[in-house]
Amino acid sequence: MTDTSVTRDQELNRYPLSFTQEWFVTMDKGDDGGPFGRRYVLVSALRITGPVDLAVLQGALDDVVVRHELLRTLVVRDADPPYQQCARRARYRWRSGTCRRLLTGTWPSKS
Repeated sequence: MTDTSVTRDQELNRYPLSFTQEWFVTMDKGDDGGPFGRRYVLVSALRITGPVDLAVLQGALDDVVVRHELLRTLVVRDADPPYQQCARRARYRWRSGTCRRLLTGTWPSKS
């Protein structure tokens, strides 16, 4: 059996974009007005009070990422044609000091 480009792409977890994904890539110019800008992305936060077990929090985030393929999918825009690639595994990586600042209340807040 010969190796076709479709078979090779699937081995690399590369898949063509859906019509909607192609539209988003076409419309997005990296500014606030595009579909990935502030006008269209809703962000919210919750405040956790009391002690937090960071290992349990890390495990919970890892479980969510495992269950939801969308959180492991990267759209490669600069390829011809653009494609999506889904990682088999991914882990949320805390940025240095993020947890400490969140838990001590020293996270910058907008007034």
